[in-house]
Amino acid sequence: MTKDYCTLVPDIVLGVDIREACKDHDWTYSANSYISKHEADIAFMRDIYRILIAAGVADDDAAYAAFTYYIGVYEFFGGLL
Repeated sequence: MTKDYCTLVPDIVLGVDIREACKDHDWTYSANSYISKHEADIAFMRDIYRILIAAGVADDDAAYAAFTYYIGVYEFFGGLL
């Protein structure tokens, strides 16, 4: 299992630490995970959104940031496998 959290991208988004979402996402890509890459990426987006909203980030800003990270992992790792 990798433990690099937010690889190649900031761990802080809109002033909020999202490493927990990145850690969970890393785990879901591991051999121990039972969910698909697509499900892992969707969960990652939802986790980032949830963390940002809980920290008081405006809904539109949280949604945009979460979607941006989702597109990043989707594109970086080659889309659906």
